[in-house]
Amino acid sequence: MYDNNITIIEWSEKISDFLPKNTILIDISILPDKKRQIYIEGI
Repeated sequence: MYDNNITIIEWSEKISDFLPKNTILIDISILPDKKRQIYIEGI
């Protein structure tokens, strides 16, 4: 991966050992009322 670029990876937990330390993880979940819950980690 290159510096100063954005790469979006679906199912990143399958390659977590290879991600850089400054990775920002975004998890989007669908709630029962069809709303979305967004969790951001690493910023």
